[in-house]
Amino acid sequence: MKYKDLFMRLYYLDETSPTGLRKAWNNQPAGIKQKTKSANGYMWVIPDWFRFDDGTRKQVKYDLAACVYEMATGRELKKNETIYYLDVNKDNLNPVNMFVGIKDPRKLKQHKQVAFDNFRNVILPKTNPDYFKDPKDWTDPEALAMLEEEKRKRATGESKPPVPNVGRPRKWI
Repeated sequence: MKYKDLFMRLYYLDETSPTGLRKAWNNQPAGIKQKTKSANGYMWVIPDWFRFDDGTRKQVKYDLAACVYEMATGRELKKNETIYYLDVNKDNLNPVNMFVGIKDPRKLKQHKQVAFDNFRNVILPKTNPDYFKDPKDWTDPEALAMLEEEKRKRATGESKPPVPNVGRPRKWI
């Protein structure tokens, strides 16, 4: 992890936090859910501004799962490795639920499909009280309205599931 000493001063590991990390300055859960480039994809990230000793500032964005895993185990991920989840739930950021493996497009696709099937790709505003909860446990009217909107989009075909095929198609002979 780049700038690890600064990161360790600003965040600490906490099992009671829904994201696994807390901010040191206000004890709030760290991290936000952010959309990715792929359709209906998301990931948990920590965006932050770091101020250095010479007065310069730099915006840094960390993968929350990788930070939690590295802080819990002390092991840094290599370039070809990624984090997988035992219960196939990307929102369960407990280090006991995580394991590291070589990047496998089929496993990543399976994680994405399960998240899509359980409506975990619906991203609520950070101020919503159901932000850190699973969609089946949502009770807030705003959250339920967003869930109904996503169901409507899927019924009409506006929101499509991840593509089932992985890799390059075979050349026609």
